Amino acid sequence: MSSQKSDPTLYAVIRTAVITLVSRKISPTYDDVRAQIGGGSYRDIGREIRALKAQEPDLFVVDEPTTSPADVEPPESGSEARNRTAEAHLRQAVEQALKAFFIATEAARSEERRSSAQRQLLALEGVQRSLAASQERQNGLTMRLATAEKEYEKLLADFDTAVEEQERLRIELADSEAKILALEEAVEDGRRREAEAQTERQEMRRQLEQFTAERHESLLEQIRADVAARAHFDQALQDTREEMARLQEQVEVLKTSVAPSAQSSPRPAARKMLPADQPGLGLAEAAVPGGA
Repeated sequence: MSSQKSDPTLYAVIRTAVITLVSRKISPTYDDVRAQIGGGSYRDIGREIRALKAQEPDLFVVDEPTTSPADVEPPESGSEARNRTAEAHLRQAVEQALKAFFIATEAARSEERRSSAQRQLLALEGVQRSLAASQERQNGLTMRLATAEKEYEKLLADFDTAVEEQERLRIELADSEAKILALEEAVEDGRRREAEAQTERQEMRRQLEQFTAERHESLLEQIRADVAARAHFDQALQDTREEMARLQEQVEVLKTSVAPSAQSSPRPAARKMLPADQPGLGLAEAAVPGGA
C-alpha cells in the first residue's frame, strides 16, 4: 500500500466506479476506472485502487468472464444492478436450500435421516439468516453508493464552478495586468517629462545666473561711473567756491583801496561809476582793473 495519504473523496468516487464496473462483469483496471470517473491522475487513481484492494478485495471479484464495455449493455444505474445481482443470488441460494431440504425429507426413512433433514433445515434457516444479513448489508451498501453518487455529482458541479471562477479570475488578472502596464507607462512618461522639465529649469537657472552676473557687472560699472562723475562734480564745485572766495577777497581789497582816495579828492559834479558798480559785470570782470 502506498505511503501517501489517501483522499477520502477520491476513494469514495473510485469505489463507486469499481462497483459499477464489477456489476457490468468488467474487471476494473486502471484505465477502466479512469474512464468511468471521467479522467484523473494515474498516480492518484492507482493509490486509491491499491488502498481499496487492501481493505475490500471482494469488490474486485467478477463472477463471469471479463468482457469489454462495448459487449455489455449499460445498466439503468449502478445501484439497481447491485440490487438485481443480490436478489438473484438470494433466490438461487433459497431454491437450492429448499430443493436439498425436500430431497432429504423424501428420502428420510429413519431417525438418522430425520435428524439429517432437521440439521439441513437448521442449516437452511442459518442460510436464510445469513442471506437476510447479507441483504441488510447490501441495502447499506446501496445507500452508501447512492450517497457517493450524489457526492460525485456535487464534486463535478463544484469542479465546473471552480473552472468558471478560474476563467473569470484569469480575465480579471489579464485586465489588471493591462491597467498596471498602462499605469507604468504613464509613470515612465511622467518621469521623462519631469526630467525634461528639470533640464529646462536648470538651463533657465543658468541663464538667469549669467544674466544676473552680467547685469550686476553692468550696474557696478554704472555705479563706478556715477561715483567718478560725482567726485569730478564735487571737485569742480569746490574749485568754483575757492575761486569765488578769492574773487571776493579781491573785491574787498579794491573797496579798501578805493575808499581813501575818494575821501581826499574833490567831489565831482557827477560820480563816475566804478566797474564793480556797473550792472551786468561779474566779479571777475570787476577785478581786472585792480589787477592791472
